[in-house]
Amino acid sequence: LRELARLEELRIATAENAVSEKYLAIIRVAQKDSHALGALERIAIGQKNWALLSQVDTKLGALVEDGFVAAAHQTRLAESLELAGDPSALETYRAALARDPGNIAAARGFSRLARRMNVPAVLVDAAGYATRVLRDPEASAELLLRSAQVRLSRQRDPVGAASDLQQALEACPDHEESAALIAEILAASDPGRLTDVLTHAAGRATDPARRRTLWVTVAGLHADRRGDIGAGLGALARVLKEDPAHVPALIKEAELYARDGRP
Repeated sequence: LRELARLEELRIATAENAVSEKYLAIIRVAQKDSHALGALERIAIGQKNWALLSQVDTKLGALVEDGFVAAAHQTRLAESLELAGDPSALETYRAALARDPGNIAAARGFSRLARRMNVPAVLVDAAGYATRVLRDPEASAELLLRSAQVRLSRQRDPVGAASDLQQALEACPDHEESAALIAEILAASDPGRLTDVLTHAAGRATDPARRRTLWVTVAGLHADRRGDIGAGLGALARVLKEDPAHVPALIKEAELYARDGRP
């Protein structure tokens, strides 16, 4: 049967369905025939037959002892389930990542589904994979920002949203939208925490313009929300050391000097 299937597969005129039927006949006789399963996997991908690919990769994954190879089969299975709209695709990607924590294709697939689902817990998990597997801090921050937006709009959960945004700035200190949204949430309710979060982000930011903007914001929080003009001037000094002509910092410095009674 194996030789007959191989010969028919090589014949251009042979219908693909006839070839797959031969290999399926082998599987009915020998369920663990890896050669037949591999050929069926190749045919299923070529035909875009996701139902067949799901069956084949499930069997292949069960046969393979090597975790990385099994993870590759699980990833292909998850991709076929995703294309078929099967909700089990998410957990199949997660299982592939459990077998192979560096599986880039599975991490990307998980992120795609997370964005479609818009469920905070899933978005947070996807952000973790974006950081650890994809090494993409901006993508991680975007996923966490989306989680925070969902918490605010659907769940009325500013506490959870602020936690997501703090993680986003930890992953990507330059992420402007996350800084702006956490400022909206915490400016009135918890200026101390907001000051700490943005100070930490400013100290780690890599983009000079974002870093200076964050320090000016931190200066305003110190002076306007916490009444600490000295700390505000200290934050501005960091900006002016980098860029003595930075207009927003100079304006804020003049304001704070005037408020402090300094000439």
